[in-house]
Order: sequence, then C-alpha cells, then structure tokens
Amino acid sequence: ANSGRVELEGHRSFKWVGTAWRVEEDVFVTNRHVAELFAEARRGRCRHLAGVQAKIDLIEELGSEEEVERFVSAILHIEDHSRGSIDMAVVRVDSRAVKGMKDPIALDVSGRTPEFIGVVGYPARDSWNPQDAMNRIFQGNFDVKRLAPGRVMDMGYADRVFTHNCTTLGGNSGSVVFDVETGHAVGLHFAGSAERQNYAAKARAVADVLTRKSVGFLSDHRRTGGGAEERRS
Repeated sequence: ANSGRVELEGHRSFKWVGTAWRVEEDVFVTNRHVAELFAEARRGRCRHLAGVQAKIDLIEELGSEEEVERFVSAILHIEDHSRGSIDMAVVRVDSRAVKGMKDPIALDVSGRTPEFIGVVGYPARDSWNPQDAMNRIFQGNFDVKRLAPGRVMDMGYADRVFTHNCTTLGGNSGSVVFDVETGHAVGLHFAGSAERQNYAAKARAVADVLTRKSVGFLSDHRRTGGGAEERRS
C-alpha cells in the first residue's frame, strides 16, 4: 500500500504518468520527469500546472476495481537538471488521507548490494520495447500494479546511480527498488534500456535530497531528518 499510480485530472494528454512511493507519513517520491507533467518549479517554488491536479492511487491492481486515491496537496521539491542531480521529485498528500497507514518504506543507505531485489510499479505498454516479448511477459495486462524480481547489475555504475535487471516499462518511472530480504528501499527507478539494463538512483542519493529539503524519512527503522524525533518502528 506504500506504492501508487500517479494519476492526473485536467491533463490534455495523460490520465496517469508513473509511480510514486511513500517515504514519510504524508510524503511520496517519484521521478522529476513524472512530476514535470503536472508541476513546475519557478524561482525556487513548486506548484501544480494550471488546471491539472495529481493524485496517487495506492491500489489499481489486476482484477480489482477498488481505488484508494490520495490527492497531491503540495509539490515539495523537483530536482533541477544540473549535472549530478538525480531524477527525483517529492510531493505531499493530505495528511488526513494517510492516517492509520503502516510505516513508510525505509531507506537502506548502507550502499551494500542485496542478493535479490524487486521493483513495484505500474508498467505501461510502450513502443520502446520488443512487442512480442512485452506481450508474452505481461500477457496483455498493463497499467496495473506489478512486482518484478531481479538483481542489481552494477552498484558502482555511477556515484549516485546503479543498474538492475528487473523487468520494467514506461509506467515504472518513479518505482521503488527494494531489497527482497529486508523490504527496505535501495533505489528509485528512473529509466531503462531495452534488453540491456535499467537505472535507479541510489537510496543514499534519495536520502540526501530529502535531508536537504528537511523531509523526514525512515532509515533502517529510524526516523531521520525533518526535525522529527528518532523512533523505532
């Protein structure tokens, strides 16, 4: 329930645009290129695009018509395109809408390479991947929540980025990459190269952005940053 589909109201081209996951009581992270479809940053301030409203649906599962929608109440941050920045944005939902939910996803900032990982997101049919393979793997079922298992390919690919081989499509933009053993996030998926490798920002880089913007988060089950007191989950 900590991952959801980013849906839009009032957009002329898109009904939904990617995935977001929960790092704090009422805070979710996604990709910058996802957020830029419904928000903008000007003079250091972020806001919704005129006439467009974003929401995060925490279900949208295969065979279910149930919806659990949380409207985005504020755009806290969109990373710029400067060299060294990561493809990340931070949004807030109405705190009343997440009351009673379990703890957010904890960040694993250790930098270690887990044995097995998974990606949770909403893969969408796209033209960038081989159509036969895509239809065989997804059986024609797209736009719904999926778990894709895999492994880290190169944790040292770049200072803030690692590669992995979990099966993803366009709608996975903004998905959490997590350690199967612990359930902790090791990265933020942001791109893929068909039949080669996928790319994710490291959890440490995600944590650095959250710390810089004074947003609290769980790290190894401890509350960190945001001015909140540390606690055990």
